Amino acid sequence: MTYKGVDCFGHSGSMSTYGCQLMILPEKKLAFVLMVSRIAFMKRLVGTILDYLLGALGEQVKPVASKPDRTSWSNYTGSYLGMRTGLAIIFIENDQLVLELNGQRIPLEAHSHGVYFGNWPGSDTWCSVGFVAETTCPVRYIMIDEKPCERFERDFLFSPDPTSWRRYSGTYRENVNNETIDIQVEDHGLVLRLHDNDASTIEGTCIPLDETRFAWSGGLIEFEIADDGTVPALTAMQVYRFERVFTPAPKAARRISKKSSL
Repeated sequence: MTYKGVDCFGHSGSMSTYGCQLMILPEKKLAFVLMVSRIAFMKRLVGTILDYLLGALGEQVKPVASKPDRTSWSNYTGSYLGMRTGLAIIFIENDQLVLELNGQRIPLEAHSHGVYFGNWPGSDTWCSVGFVAETTCPVRYIMIDEKPCERFERDFLFSPDPTSWRRYSGTYRENVNNETIDIQVEDHGLVLRLHDNDASTIEGTCIPLDETRFAWSGGLIEFEIADDGTVPALTAMQVYRFERVFTPAPKAARRISKKSSL
């Protein structure tokens, strides 16, 4: 890969909430290893470290485009689901490969064989899409900004029922890092607001995959439904469990009647 015009070689891995990233910049004779216990913001940290090492804060260098191999596109198209990415749909439109990521449409350009890039809507920031090659059949895995996604066969017979989503409304808390998620039904859509431990708020509209699973820009969330129909918790990215915060019902005011002394 290249970062702001500089060739970079690296490898990342994760287990549960732990992650590690190795980056080597041969031209600059630089290298570093990043180890974290919370991988949600690892990519952001890698970018910050690279900016610091390269002294290129604020610069944006667009990757070099090349002629695409259109014969491979039929093996790329389809739906993909990433635990940390959400729902990605690859399709062909006007002789161009397009990524629709959680409802955002990003036209793609070829960088090299199996590697594409495109700009986020209304931004100079670009994202990368890598297709893990198969011999002859459609690819099973893609990488979006170094996050893995697996081919996902959607149930097109599934019909979302927004009226059933009201049972999901409320606040959920992850006890280890004390982060919270607010879920609300707004304009017939399920809206998620993540309040992280950096005191920032990330908001997104959820895309229903089935009755309990939804995709958004932060990945996959799944609601737990108890036998009595209540929703005690949700799981984010198949790792982090957020327990519902139940607000006690206000106690009814006691009515005191004064008996007559007659």
